[in-house]
Amino acid sequence: MATYLAPYSAAFFNATPSLPDALQKHLEAGGNERVHQDFETLFQEHGVEKILGLGLMHHHFALEDDEYLTDVRGTSTAWKSCTGTRPSVWGFDANEKRLTPLEFAMDDDNDSVAYPDWQSPQMRDFLEKLSGLILQLGVNDTYGLVRYPGDNFPGRVEMTVGRANVNLTPAQVCNVPYNKYREPPI
Repeated sequence: MATYLAPYSAAFFNATPSLPDALQKHLEAGGNERVHQDFETLFQEHGVEKILGLGLMHHHFALEDDEYLTDVRGTSTAWKSCTGTRPSVWGFDANEKRLTPLEFAMDDDNDSVAYPDWQSPQMRDFLEKLSGLILQLGVNDTYGLVRYPGDNFPGRVEMTVGRANVNLTPAQVCNVPYNKYREPPI
């Protein structure tokens, strides 16, 4: 059975674990060492490492049924419409062979990074092998797919401020004061 692209669902988004719980699942699965050892090789063997990356499925706050988590320049907030956006993060259910959009980003016509062609033979073969690896490792509901952010991506540190997910570069984190009203970034 081929992997299919399911419609967006706020309920699916809300069913993902919180970031601390997702991070715990990642560590229990072998952490970054496992990701580099098994997943990085799979992405490279299928030539998708400049199209997609592996992401930790999680949420920072619950969304209403008619809301979409949408990123604009590093800050994601709940929007009532996904017009002018396209998916940038997908939940992957290896048992069901299903990709479900989780997060969206403003559509940038000048964006030079490739967008996944889910119907291409290359992508179909990759998704089939990814599904098998996820099931073999017992990490279904832990990892999803993210759109490749480009060669110059410096990394990011996510933190939640109210109903906003703010993404900072590692260099910016040093300039953010920690206080008792906000959890430190993970």
